[in-house]
Parts: sequence; C-alpha cells; structure tokens
Amino acid sequence: RNSFESARYVIANSELVRSHIVQTYPHVEDKIITIYNGFDETVFKLADTDKAIIRRQLDLPVMADKILLLSGSGFERKGLHHAIKVLAHLHRRGCRAYLVVVGKGDNAYVKNDLSQSGLLDYVLFKGMVQNVAEYYQAADLMILLTRYDPFSNACLEALACGCPVVTTRNNGAAEVMQAFSGFVVDDPAQNDALSMCADYIIRQTFNPRAIANSVAHLTSANEKNAHLNVIERVFAEKHSKPTRIL
Repeated sequence: RNSFESARYVIANSELVRSHIVQTYPHVEDKIITIYNGFDETVFKLADTDKAIIRRQLDLPVMADKILLLSGSGFERKGLHHAIKVLAHLHRRGCRAYLVVVGKGDNAYVKNDLSQSGLLDYVLFKGMVQNVAEYYQAADLMILLTRYDPFSNACLEALACGCPVVTTRNNGAAEVMQAFSGFVVDDPAQNDALSMCADYIIRQTFNPRAIANSVAHLTSANEKNAHLNVIERVFAEKHSKPTRIL
C-alpha cells in the first residue's frame, strides 16, 4: 500500500495487472501506466531455415502431424496437464501430434496420466534449453493454458517467431494477440474448453509472417524507451514545480 500510494506512477505490464491493482487500490488508478513486455528482435524472429530442418537439428519428430510447444517454468501453473488433455483430444481425432516441453518444472504429477493414456511417447521433455527460439520456429503452435501470468514473455517470443499461441484469458499476453495469431480460452477447466482448443489446432491455418508482424512493435528497445519516457516525465514534473519564496 505504501509503495502504490507514495509512487508518482505505477507501471503495469498488462491491462490484466492494471485491473488487479485497481481492484485492491482503486484510488491509484490514475497513476497506472501500462507498458507491455518486449522481446529481443535479434533472437526471436522468423526462421531463415525450413521447419523440417530445424526439427531434425533439435531431434524432434519431422513427420508429426502437429508439434505443440509448452515453454515455461512451473509446469502445474503453466497448464501442462491441460496441454496433455488437448494432446489426447487431438489423438482421438486422428491427429498424430507431439507435445514438446521446455523449461524447468516437476512433471511427476502427470506421469500416471501419460502412462494410462498411452501418450508417454508423444510428450518430449527437453528441460532447460539455450536455444528456445529454435523451438518456437520448429513448433506448429505454442500452448500455454496457464492458471495465471501477468504477461508471458514466452507467448510474446513465440508470436515474434511466427508461432501461433493457445492460451488463457488469465495471461496478460493474450492482450497483444490477434484473431489470426491464436486462440484464447476463458477457463480451460470449463466443459468443452480443451476440446475447442483441439478443434482450433486441427482446423486453423496460419500465416507466420503476419503473426510476427503483429507484435513487431513490442521490442525490448521500445519497452525500454517507454520506461525512460515515464522517468523523464517524473523529472520534468518535479522540476516544473514553482519555487516557494519564504
């Protein structure tokens, strides 16, 4: 409370975060400025190499009908169990899809479900990787049915690589998505939500260049400049105060 009330401005990295601040501290609403996260455009970009070649280099199944990617740490919050259920829906529809998981997390809680569903060979856990951009470029779609994310950098990075995203309304990054760049569900626990995700993945076609162009303005340089503009505004307002003569 002291931080919010004493601050001249409060920067939120999504309208989702802004709304949560206002719910608790409605009197600071006029102080809040939303600045979306930015991505490194030198790293996250459209691939110059064919997708099949990238998959071979990463030891991913080249002939898969679909490759879904979950990138993030803390698998339970990021919705690994939901992603596996979407994978099951795809297989029941005759789509031989794989789920590739990169990041840090405990996957023990889904092992029994995987064994019972017969999908154990279709979920590939890659752990922490240094070349995550290549995984975005290799995947057909990023799936992050997260419980909550103020603004998922992973989703933004995927979009910058031309990779469409399936995520939830509780992810601030959903605010920068377009109708052609992915699918947003209100609550993956709702009836038919995961089935709808599977239908979308099977039926939808994507234009990677259009997806990448849709977030081209959200670079790390532009994010930094937006923060600097707020700092400059603070200094300007402080120096514009009239001097009090005693």
